[in-house]
Amino acid sequence: MSDSVRLLLFYQLEQHLYGSSRLGLWNPGLDLSTTFDIDTSWLSEGRRTYELTNHLGNVLATISDKRIPVYENDGLTVAYYDVDLLSATDYYPFGMQMPGRVFNGWGYRYGFNGQEKSDEIKGEENSYTAEFWEYDSRLGRRWNTDPKPHPSISNYATFANNPIFNIDVLGDTTYRFNKSDGKYLGMFDTDAFGQIGSYGSMKSIGKGKNKQEIWDGLRFEFADPQADAQQIRDGIIDKLIFVSNGELKGILTSQGAFKYDNKNSLRSFYKKSKGGQPFDYSYSLIPTKYASQGASSDPLNSPSPMLFLPEGDYTVHNHMNFGNYLWAASGFTLGFSYATLQLGAHFNSKMNSGSNGYPSKWDSEDDQNSIKKGAFHAQQFKYRTILELRHQAEIKKKGGSR
Repeated sequence: MSDSVRLLLFYQLEQHLYGSSRLGLWNPGLDLSTTFDIDTSWLSEGRRTYELTNHLGNVLATISDKRIPVYENDGLTVAYYDVDLLSATDYYPFGMQMPGRVFNGWGYRYGFNGQEKSDEIKGEENSYTAEFWEYDSRLGRRWNTDPKPHPSISNYATFANNPIFNIDVLGDTTYRFNKSDGKYLGMFDTDAFGQIGSYGSMKSIGKGKNKQEIWDGLRFEFADPQADAQQIRDGIIDKLIFVSNGELKGILTSQGAFKYDNKNSLRSFYKKSKGGQPFDYSYSLIPTKYASQGASSDPLNSPSPMLFLPEGDYTVHNHMNFGNYLWAASGFTLGFSYATLQLGAHFNSKMNSGSNGYPSKWDSEDDQNSIKKGAFHAQQFKYRTILELRHQAEIKKKGGSR
């Protein structure tokens, strides 16, 4: 054995910070070959880097956890604090940096689409790495072929040629539905089984040798991302039903949501929301109105095969959630606030477990999501105003008939 002693040093340079997704990095720079105080390292300012991202996951800026004080004229009193900006980047559609719109862009390892940069290959933010690809952000093309090829799109395409719409964190992209009949078409490049849907159709662009088929669609989200996506993959949900604003108003009218006598009557609204009553839409209306599309009469135990997309919205709802959506739209029309409707749903889930058919619990996140969306739809399309105008028209009609 050599007389020389080899000294090995081990350092912890970084640790990822996660909430529901990646938040940033902690850079402790700890020498693991010595003793250290982990609490002191964790609480030290300036060691944490946080990502500021947009809806596509693109890292637009990074900041530290350090506050920079800005003082009053006396130099003693802190007026406010500035953020410690570490980097900022604007991108062209496929991730190439915009010249003149970058500050310290090399200072963080993640960038466009939230993916890891491979700056050592082609320069700063010209190449990205993911589980299923290496791709060039200047060309918008991958080096390898797509592991989930589609006959209408090049095997070297990224983001299905639509980086403004699609997210492709793993490099491998949506649950697609036909816009004409709502029929489910399949999964296309879906990351981690995806939380995104799209309805549209294929269209041709270019001519001759350059002609290709691309997906021309609009994006939507799921009110219940986990259950809805799973039921699509399991073959339970196979269609998308488009519900126009006119159809929604007709539904609410048929159940009494535009009846002036019901306005601001919480007792009446509560009574009519229980057990198959008019405002219990999941059982009183949806099973019959959408029977030809396969709507279930027992949606809790036998889920319906469709999702509903109301006009003007970008969130789809399963059978039960669409019932919540219609219920909230009715409640808002009749004068009840968002808070009243949300608390009322929580009260119902906690106190009426027997009639609901499930254990007492707080209202689920997806139920609350659909309730907020339904109330917003009624607000957006001025349903309360429609209620008042119809009431005035009835008064005028009765006065003229005397």
